[in-house]
Order: sequence, then C-alpha cells, then structure tokens
Amino acid sequence: MALSYGIFPHSSQHRNGMTFQSTVVSAGAQEQPDKNAWYVGAGFDFNLTKDAWGLAPKTNVFAELMFEYKQFGSHVQGNALANVPTQLVGGALNPQNIIVSQLSISAAPKIKFMEGSRLRPWVIPGVVFGGGVDYRIWKDFYVGLDARYHVTGGKKDGVNVDGLTAGGYVGIGF
Repeated sequence: MALSYGIFPHSSQHRNGMTFQSTVVSAGAQEQPDKNAWYVGAGFDFNLTKDAWGLAPKTNVFAELMFEYKQFGSHVQGNALANVPTQLVGGALNPQNIIVSQLSISAAPKIKFMEGSRLRPWVIPGVVFGGGVDYRIWKDFYVGLDARYHVTGGKKDGVNVDGLTAGGYVGIGF
C-alpha cells in the first residue's frame, strides 16, 4: 500500500471555461479554475507474478488500484448556478466561491524491475501510463517518486479530464 502526495498535478485543458458545466444556464460571470492543482492519493499493488510469467527473471507484474483526489481551486467564483440567490429568480449577481476538484480511480498493470534490490524502477503501460522508482528504506517500508499521465479518451460531460501527476509517496509492503 502506498500513500502519495502530489507535487505537481496538471490538467491538459481548462475546464471548458466553466466551473459548473451547464447546457441549460448560460455561463454568466465566473472565473476559470487553474490547470495546476494539488493532490493526495492511495494505491494498492497486488502481485501477479515474480518473473513476468517466465519471460523476465526478477521482474514483478502487479495489478495496481489507485485513488487520487485533485483540487484545482477552492475560491473560484462560480457561474449562474452558484449564484445566491439564483439569477433565474431575479437575484443580483452574487457568485459564490466553489471548490473545483476531481476524483480519479484507476486500475493498471505495473511492471517492477530488479526484484530483491533496494532500488526498484517501474513502469505502467496503458491508458494510465507512467514510471517511477521505489526505494526500500527499512524492512517493508518504502519511499518513492512517480509521474503519470491519465488518458480518459475524450470529454466527460463536456470537460476534458486528461492530465499529468507527479509526486512522492511512502509505502508499506505486505
């Protein structure tokens, strides 16, 4: 298990110029959240094989399950939907600050090299692709660095959520 803290998450595109995506209410007065953020996450690696199914000695293949929470802004003025009272009933322009965040859940294969070594580089091929390195500091306690790019295959509700994360983590092997 690893707990991570993000040094640099970055969204590939702005949130379509909107803090709330709405096809009913026009955008109105609003701010655009930043493309950069902070994040926290947790992941689990499940060992599938210690030798890549006989193809590569000292090369583990893991199934990784990762959860990441990213916050792109916490004091962003929202559009007409975040106005109090809503402009739909004649309220004055009074946009509220909103939090722009994203929760990412991913499952991916992870290939770790140099089994038995204190320093273990790894790669993730696929839709979430990335690389990093684990360093065993004592027994089953690890620190590491990683960078990943998340490809989501288009826009979700009008928002492109592709993006990069880079950070450090601490982990416990079990």
